[in-house]
This record gives sequence, C-alpha cells and structure tokens, in this order.
Amino acid sequence: MQDKELLSAIREGGRAKRLAVDHLFNSHIGMMQTVQSKLHLSADQIKDMYADTISATIWNIDTNRFKGESKLSSYLYRILYNKSVDLLRHTTTNKNVAYLELAEESSALISEDQDRILESSLDVQIVKSELFYMGNPCSNIIMDWAFWGYDMAEIASRNNLENADKAKKKKYSCMKKLRLLLKSKGISDL
Repeated sequence: MQDKELLSAIREGGRAKRLAVDHLFNSHIGMMQTVQSKLHLSADQIKDMYADTISATIWNIDTNRFKGESKLSSYLYRILYNKSVDLLRHTTTNKNVAYLELAEESSALISEDQDRILESSLDVQIVKSELFYMGNPCSNIIMDWAFWGYDMAEIASRNNLENADKAKKKKYSCMKKLRLLLKSKGISDL
C-alpha cells in the first residue's frame, strides 16, 4: 500500500482501518532493530516504543495532525526515535548523558540529506556547538522543528511568538544563521 492509500483507509475507519494499521505495523517493523541498536534498548523497551509509535501515528492521522508532508516511514521513524530517546532520558541516572545523546542525534534531523554530518563526529560536534552558540530562541525553534516535529503554530506557542507565520519567519532566519555559522566551519551542505 502507498502512503495515500494507507492514510485514506485509516481515516475511513472500520475494516479498512484495521487492515491499514496491520499493514503499517508489519511493513515498518525493521525500524525497531535500527533504533534499538543505535540507542541500546532492550527488546521489551523497543517493542513498547514501537507499539506506542504506531498508536501515536494512527492518532495523528485520525486528527489530521499528520499532513503527509513527509513520507509516512520517515514520520514513523522520527516518532519511534523520539519516544525511545524520551524513554532513555526518563530512565537514565545521568541526565547529561541523555541530553548529549539527544543533541547529537538532533543535528541529523535538521535535514534528511545530512548524511555527511552523521559520518563525521567532528561535524556533529560543530553543529551541536553552533546550536548552543545561537542560543534561544533559535536553538529551541530549530530543535522544535527539526527534532521534535512541532508544527509552526506549536512552535509559536512554545517560543512566545505571535503566530505561526512569525514562527515560520523566525525559523527561516535561524536556519539561515545556522547555515552561515556552519559554512564558516567548513560545513556547507546544510
């Protein structure tokens, strides 16, 4: 099933929804192993996170929070990864370690095309330090948008901006600033 068909069937409800949810669950189950190996979760933890991810995705589709602006598989992965990181943050005894892991992975989600940043730990450290250097509200807005996946209205609310348009303009200027900072450090593909 293609994303459009899945979305339509889930929103239709009934038997079509059940079949679509089963398909969604089974066709993306490989994500569990990827996230589990990255974050070193137990088998039970990743199974719980995957089930929560499917539930959250279905709810987001039903309530039109998922608008289809990205591939459904990318959306699922982002939710699974974020839920798993949240679990680690809540269960770790060293909150600084969890924050560093979160910040390290967040740089990868700024853009899906940033494979080169992920390949080089030096580049990841540069992105993390530049986000920190930018301070608020830019670092919060970029994290809210790129890592947490908030929409512009939510970002406006979380960052005391008047409305979604103001948040969008601020995000644009923050990303422009981040690109310039990274370009000065030799990272020009953001």
